[in-house]
Amino acid sequence: MLKWKWYFSIFITSLLLLYAAVIGYSIFQFQSPAPSEHVENEALRSQIVTLTKDRDAETRRADAEKQRADIAIRERDAAIASRQIAPPASPAPAEQAGQSAKYVLSEDDIRALADEIFQVKNQLPGSIEVRRVMYDGPSQNLSTQIGRAFDRASIAPSYNWDRPTTPDATGIRIRVADTQQIPDGAKRVAAALKKVGLDPHFETMPNLSQDHFIVFVGPTQ
Repeated sequence: MLKWKWYFSIFITSLLLLYAAVIGYSIFQFQSPAPSEHVENEALRSQIVTLTKDRDAETRRADAEKQRADIAIRERDAAIASRQIAPPASPAPAEQAGQSAKYVLSEDDIRALADEIFQVKNQLPGSIEVRRVMYDGPSQNLSTQIGRAFDRASIAPSYNWDRPTTPDATGIRIRVADTQQIPDGAKRVAAALKKVGLDPHFETMPNLSQDHFIVFVGPTQ
């Protein structure tokens, strides 16, 4: 009787162990994915990682393009600003007439020129010929101003029309027979003109006597 009970107990224990093993295997099978499912999960995970990297790379490229565009815009704006020129200042009255400032004498300049010429009056002829260009306003104006200075220095100006000897002969020209033998009077007049800011030049004029000279006020340009 005891022996039968012992066998029955072993049988029941074996059934319980077998049942536990079946239950455990079923749970393991339910929790562990099949090999094919594991491979699919890994492939999907790899695709997600790749897509994420591609998206991040595209974002970085877009940011870089935006930065380059911003730099280009700033450089363009800086170049435009550097090319902007301030509006020119209103020209002085002498410049409005088309001549430079040293081609016009003020009243003080005329008085100063008269004083300089008067100091050397004894070395100058009683009359000095002043020639100017017809239809040239700056030439006529300056020649008149120089003549006024001669008048104030008690030397009579003699006005006549003339033209430049060459197209490039501009400005004030003191014409003499030979620029290698300039009369003293011509040198004195040139020095006086320079003291009031004018810039006379000597030039040869045929058929003039050796001691004669002419002040020619040519075009400004």
